[in-house]
Amino acid sequence: MTSVERTAYRVFPPLGDDACAVPLPLPTAVTNKVEGFNGFSGWLRFGNNGVIADNGPAEQEKMIKFTSLLASCVILQPPST
Repeated sequence: MTSVERTAYRVFPPLGDDACAVPLPLPTAVTNKVEGFNGFSGWLRFGNNGVIADNGPAEQEKMIKFTSLLASCVILQPPST
């Protein structure tokens, strides 16, 4: 077992003396791309340091959708010549 595999497993003691290993997910390229997009959209968000001030679920969903749309538009914008 490599050190990466050892760090990806956490041992949980079940009822009794036996221990079972539960695998934790390793970061993949897809996860890194999603986290990169989320970091970029957080950087792009403006007003109140990106904190959604409303507790209403509809307003929070609207702000998240707007931020995702804005980030996608900035990413897909063709370079100016």
